[in-house]
Amino acid sequence: HTRSIQVTGVQTCALPIYKVKSWKYLLFPTDTEGMPNGIIEMMGCGIPAIASSVGGISDVICLTNGFLLYGSTVLDLKERMEKAIELSDNEYTKMARNAYETINREYTLPAAQAQAKKMAVREIIDDMGMDRSSGSYFMAVL
Repeated sequence: HTRSIQVTGVQTCALPIYKVKSWKYLLFPTDTEGMPNGIIEMMGCGIPAIASSVGGISDVICLTNGFLLYGSTVLDLKERMEKAIELSDNEYTKMARNAYETINREYTLPAAQAQAKKMAVREIIDDMGMDRSSGSYFMAVL
């Protein structure tokens, strides 16, 4: 069967979730980006992104959960979109699941809380002059 690309145009405001859920990919070409909140939101819905490798985007997207654009020409976009639509249904399902799991593992409130706890424990251990590499320490935090 033939696969095709349907372009919805530039989105300037939030869309209802029922429209977003019908998307297979988020195309996000850009020259600059800090924390890619739009990408994180879409990947959190299980929608892989095809996005430029700038700013924080390459911290979120890897080979198993989306596609990175290393150039911003029409040819670069065409090649990545073709690669995306050539995935089998099983490959796409796996990528979409990986996108969702990446966000839930690394970019949710519980993930941020766990990371903050780890950083706090490391700082306390360092302040006490303990050797973290030995793994032989006990600490009670009240």
